Amino acid sequence: MVKIFRGKRIKGIGEAGLGLVPITKTPKQVPQYQPSKKSEEFFEDEQEIGKYEHAYRNCGRVGTSIDNTAEQVVQSFNFDGPQSKQLDKWSDDVNLGLWMIRVVKFMLKHGKCYGELVPIDKNLFKEIFKSKLQNPLNPNKILATSTMGYIKPKTDIKPSHYLQKDGTDKKTFWGGRAPEKYPQAKKGGKLEDIYRFVWNGGLSIIHSSLILVTTKDSMETDLPIITRRYVAPIIDLEVGNEDNQPDNDDIEAVKTQVEDIYVDTEFVHSYLVKSKVLGFQGKLVDTSPLFMHIDNNIEVGMQTPLDLFYGKGEGGKGADTKSRNYGRHIKHIQRILKANIEDQIVSRMTGNRENKLIWGYAEEREKEMEIDIVRGLKTDGIITPQKANGLLPEKYHEELPEDFGEENDKERTPDAEGANALKDRHGKTDPTKSTQLEKGKRLDKKDKSVTLKRVV
Repeated sequence: MVKIFRGKRIKGIGEAGLGLVPITKTPKQVPQYQPSKKSEEFFEDEQEIGKYEHAYRNCGRVGTSIDNTAEQVVQSFNFDGPQSKQLDKWSDDVNLGLWMIRVVKFMLKHGKCYGELVPIDKNLFKEIFKSKLQNPLNPNKILATSTMGYIKPKTDIKPSHYLQKDGTDKKTFWGGRAPEKYPQAKKGGKLEDIYRFVWNGGLSIIHSSLILVTTKDSMETDLPIITRRYVAPIIDLEVGNEDNQPDNDDIEAVKTQVEDIYVDTEFVHSYLVKSKVLGFQGKLVDTSPLFMHIDNNIEVGMQTPLDLFYGKGEGGKGADTKSRNYGRHIKHIQRILKANIEDQIVSRMTGNRENKLIWGYAEEREKEMEIDIVRGLKTDGIITPQKANGLLPEKYHEELPEDFGEENDKERTPDAEGANALKDRHGKTDPTKSTQLEKGKRLDKKDKSVTLKRVV
């Protein structure tokens, strides 16, 4: 596939073949319109998006999980490539870091994030145009997911049009000419003006926990009723006796009076009414196991160990396992975000695919571990000091002599440090290194035998 940006041709991976590609969608995302066998139309399920938003806003564990994950994903970053300096300047001027956090939140909440690339105003961003980017764009216009849709050919995975509805019959489209079903739709721009970042095939990270979130929401709503019902002791009232038989009016009158009786409420009654507080077991009041079960399953579904953020929960191996899994989760989101930014935004602005987004360390501990690994490899002689200096930050560089080069490496003894010395030490046991044989001839050692074991 060849795309043209400002007259320059960009080579990318295209599609080929005749096979039909399946589209993964939830039951409510059934195509509403199929004008012909050649195209399909998909609109995002507004009701489903509303459930995700409700869970994000009303369930503390869901909202905190998504917010913390987005902040962990977008820490430090920079660009590498021919236009790296220009792109770094551009990212500062358009606040790319804040935009990334918003994008990650939309991807995790809704399963996708739609946005429009808007040409940058020369008067507002003069510095960007001094950097000589071919086509500087502002990605900060994020569109409401529930209003978006797209049309795609049946045998293709890429859309031919993007659509947006405004709650009425009016539609805005991005692409070529107006779609067949919407001849009066308003043209919004080129197809490339819309970016669509997808997480997990378009499925929200909340989806697997949605039933649990709904249950927890009901439990939270009913909690005041549970408290009122069970925290106050249950009182058994006996009206009348054998000599004074009560009628229904007497019973209803007493019932009305004691409806709102609590522990600190005084109740004055006739000698004909006897009251008795009923005892009950504590397990009827303890709702913590129920909430703990719901919270633990929501935590698993959201892939975020919240106890790590608040210093609670299990320690030792359990916490370490959670930490490693969460680190892999963060890196997975970073890879998705990196690929989408490079393919849909950076390549269009620069006219090539040579510029790359480079992520920094997500946390200080990760940086320290990587430095320790490089220093350990150098100490053990696996890599040379020059290689270690190239991998480490400047403040960790080892001072080397000016003539410390390949010629010195050749003269090193087997006891010296470095990768070449390690190679020499290994050469002592090489059968082809015997001084009693001609060069390249193998030594037949019959004084030793090796037992081979078959692995079933």
